[in-house]
Amino acid sequence: MKVSTIFKAIGFGCLLGGGYASHAQPRVYPRPIVVQLADVDRYHLYVHRDRRPVKPPTGYISLFFKTFDKSKVHEMVISHNWVCVMDGQKLLVECGLAGPAEYGDADGNSMYGFLLRFSCTEDAKKAGAILKLEPDSKEANSKRER
Repeated sequence: MKVSTIFKAIGFGCLLGGGYASHAQPRVYPRPIVVQLADVDRYHLYVHRDRRPVKPPTGYISLFFKTFDKSKVHEMVISHNWVCVMDGQKLLVECGLAGPAEYGDADGNSMYGFLLRFSCTEDAKKAGAILKLEPDSKEANSKRER
């Protein structure tokens, strides 16, 4: 008798709790990922547009890191949806995060990074030019010291 009462109470609790759990809350990402320009491999920076026929076409940048491994990139991607690329204290690019990116060469070496999303292809091209052409503050300081 006591066991059936316990099961009824558990079932009733699950019924009430299940109603509240069915309304999933959206993910909230309070802070963007902050990436320093010195960590980015600017030689392997690719700008491309969305292949789907959408208007206006969305622009993307494949941004790879010099030293980050797959697990570190994956950890950052699942916990954020916004990226800020900075050079020291200077903000260069601020954009959405579409997902992880992977680059493999013929020798079997792999590089990992982000697929950055922009509202249009022109914005992606401008950001790509900034990231490729902006002198790294660490490089500029070392050249001045010489």
